[in-house]
Amino acid sequence: MLSGEVIEGDRRHGPGSYVVFAQGTSHRPRTETGVRTLEE
Repeated sequence: MLSGEVIEGDRRHGPGSYVVFAQGTSHRPRTETGVRTLEE
């Protein structure tokens, strides 16, 4: 995350976090503040 945060379940990932969702798994990430990410 470059700025803001992503919420996945009960975990919050903020600036400097690196989050990977494995292919074929189910996730529902959300944000309350907005987020700017760098995607591969």
